[in-house]
Amino acid sequence: ETILASAPAGLFAGRHREVDFDLSVEDSLATRLAMLPTAHEQLSADPKVSHALKSIDMMDLIPLGGDSPMMQIESGMVALPEPIVALGHRIWTFARASEFEPVVYSYRADSRDHVTPLLPRGFIDDMAIYAQAVHDPSLGSVLAEYSARDRLDNASITFRLVDAYGQTVGEPWYYSDFPAMRAIFFNVPAGAYSLLVETADGYWLGADTLLVYSETNSYIRIGSGIKYRP
Repeated sequence: ETILASAPAGLFAGRHREVDFDLSVEDSLATRLAMLPTAHEQLSADPKVSHALKSIDMMDLIPLGGDSPMMQIESGMVALPEPIVALGHRIWTFARASEFEPVVYSYRADSRDHVTPLLPRGFIDDMAIYAQAVHDPSLGSVLAEYSARDRLDNASITFRLVDAYGQTVGEPWYYSDFPAMRAIFFNVPAGAYSLLVETADGYWLGADTLLVYSETNSYIRIGSGIKYRP
């Protein structure tokens, strides 16, 4: 029996990459939809305002490698209609809606209780104004978050974005340090990257991989995940 399937892998001009697929393993994904606060709200000194998420009933969340949105299984929650072959047990999706920023998300298929934090439309442009940064919309941007289970001295924590050649790319603009460290990398060229979370003395607190596409934002959270509280 022949089975046809697709699985996304980040490929970029001028860069070599080898990818292994384990066709014997299929993964699934279900995630809740929530909206992050606006740029102005995220700069609030009150964590109840800056880190509060608002539930969203439904929007198009499309798995990379396909063209059909995930199906709604209940209000505010979507899921893949059937298991897929995932690269490294990681599933990528793309948020597409007029009221939200275009964002690529990644999920570890071996984890559960996923929450997809959607960015309000205009968020990156607004943050670029606050950061006094020149934002080139033809490039990508990265919103990075780090959340520890225990409160740390977040003033000593830094983000570093590293490309496929081991070179550090861009400077993050930090705008929150509690209860989660948050930063944005503006004007990131398309490619595959690693995000490193480090202390001032170079100790690694976490690392993960992400894909950046032109004219698109990428979201990555390292450390403890977002918890849904009904």
